[in-house]
Amino acid sequence: MRNNNRNISCIPTGFYNAQKHIRPNGNPSIWIQDVPKRAAILIHWGNYASSIQGQKTDILGCILVGETFADLNHDNILDINNSKETFQTLYDLIGNHCQVIIEYTTHALSTYQFLQKAL
Repeated sequence: MRNNNRNISCIPTGFYNAQKHIRPNGNPSIWIQDVPKRAAILIHWGNYASSIQGQKTDILGCILVGETFADLNHDNILDINNSKETFQTLYDLIGNHCQVIIEYTTHALSTYQFLQKAL
């Protein structure tokens, strides 16, 4: 996890409270709260895990959801497919507040389980 360093590591595994949030661009997200040494960790849609040729990454500090992985921009880094649809399904399933469980697999890809829990 690279010692929980901002912009280069994943957030620590654990249970986090979260709530629905509207980003400054007007798009919905899920804000993960009380992450040690972090602020503004969001779950939202996006496809690209890297930036090449001036394209901006979608994942800087945040968590993207989707159905499958593929190298969409041919940079040899797996990106995320069907992110907007998957995010909308998740967003519609949870209440205004929920609990998020973050865990990581041995395949270096993150697995996120979302459990609705009234606060």
